[in-house]
Amino acid sequence: EIELERRDLLRAVKSFDTINILFKHLSGTVLKQVFLYSIYSWLNIFLFGVLRYIARASPKTLPPLNTTIVSILGAFISFFVIFYTNQMFSRFTAQYDNSTKIIGKIVNICLLSKSYFSTADTWRMMRYANAVHLLGYIGLSDVYTDTNTFKPINHIQKLLNNEEIKRLEEIGLDNGGNCFREVVCWMLDLLSNRSKEVEDENSSLSLSLVSS
Repeated sequence: EIELERRDLLRAVKSFDTINILFKHLSGTVLKQVFLYSIYSWLNIFLFGVLRYIARASPKTLPPLNTTIVSILGAFISFFVIFYTNQMFSRFTAQYDNSTKIIGKIVNICLLSKSYFSTADTWRMMRYANAVHLLGYIGLSDVYTDTNTFKPINHIQKLLNNEEIKRLEEIGLDNGGNCFREVVCWMLDLLSNRSKEVEDENSSLSLSLVSS
């Protein structure tokens, strides 16, 4: 559900529909957190209201406004807001694009495994590759966790068996990327074992050709 909401937000961002982003997808922006949890936002609004009241109540007692200072500050703030917003959307888009590219990489792994491994090892490599993809999002924050993401998906897709799950639980599924790296090591170990088998097969073939 969270991922679908983020995809809707990304499509809205790419359409450059600012009004739609601000009001229809409020929960997908920083505005909700800024207004609900940031005391500095409310402090700025309060100070702005006080200053506006003072300016309206006693306009003659205020010193003349230096437009040069206002122009410099306005240009600086405009540059900062535009630069920060552009950087934020660029990072979000790059993260989303990389997440979707992973699917193609997993397909490549599965196809190569089919031509290189036995059937049983091919299924193991496919399970591990998809498990690594899923574990890459677990433990980074409280959004995707062991209980609300990994275990429900693993229960449906059967990516890892009970023994493998037990090993990851010993490491700690919500402790950063340790479980991600653990399953990557399993894949490398599977590849290493297969490479040794190929070397032994080639050595046996060479000996048979020499003897013949």
